[in-house]
Amino acid sequence: MTEALRDNEHVPSVILSVPQLPDRTEAILSNHDGPLAPLTAAVSTLNALGVACIAMPCNTAHHWYDKLAANSSAEIIHIGDAVVAEIRRGLDRGRV
Repeated sequence: MTEALRDNEHVPSVILSVPQLPDRTEAILSNHDGPLAPLTAAVSTLNALGVACIAMPCNTAHHWYDKLAANSSAEIIHIGDAVVAEIRRGLDRGRV
């Protein structure tokens, strides 16, 4: 992540894990927003801690990306966009 030589040279980070979220796949297939409220609360917690950006390593949680990003002062990195950007960077050529 960083080219630090000492512990105190690393970028500060916050990890928030909320395994009690309602099942995202079931919510998507049943067309309900059960996970949205706890996801929004998690984003609010991270914003209150002053994070600059949020990485959400859950494909299905990105179903609510637009609503979460609209209510976040911190940038939320979109998992799909990040993958495409990394592939482009690695290939260094044309469309992906």
